[in-house]
Amino acid sequence: AVAGISGQTRLSVAVRGTQGHAGTVPMTGRKDAVAAAAEMINYIEQRCTQTKTKVESEHLPEDTMLVCTVGEIRVWPGASNVISSNTNFTVDIRSKSDTERDDTVKDVAAALARMCAARGMECAVDRTHDASAVLCDGAITAGLKRATAEVFADIFAGAGGVASTAISTGDGIRNGDGDGTAPAESVQPPVLISGAGHD
Repeated sequence: AVAGISGQTRLSVAVRGTQGHAGTVPMTGRKDAVAAAAEMINYIEQRCTQTKTKVESEHLPEDTMLVCTVGEIRVWPGASNVISSNTNFTVDIRSKSDTERDDTVKDVAAALARMCAARGMECAVDRTHDASAVLCDGAITAGLKRATAEVFADIFAGAGGVASTAISTGDGIRNGDGDGTAPAESVQPPVLISGAGHD
């Protein structure tokens, strides 16, 4: 059963360095946009794996499931022997706590600005999308858990990624390998029937 639907923020990050030849520019004199982006992405991963703290004021029942993903990177000019002058990447930040998500976004934006400044480079962080978290209806979620307990031994109260302002709930149906949003995802019809609560 889905206990909460994560809020989501998307960032678009542009890193501007200086293009140069891979064989003639000393390491100490480089303004490599790819190297800067790599440092930033490493920070994002570290920041988003910190221990999560339940935000009592939001009445969240469990782990807020803070997750951060860099899903797209574009490098210019993209040649093996050229130091990159422009690297763009996206950041997807999600949490069932809007407070935690907003705090994480602020931390990431501030850290990226510091890293660019330390390298003498320019960067821009644009907030391109925001969606608030939704806490699923507890009674409906509990009913779904009871209804499926006989079929599924492990009922995971996780976070979905689509938000709605209506009374919300959801049911997670596992596939053979546990992969979701991936080519290997596959659910057999009998499992769907069981997950829907039909005989």
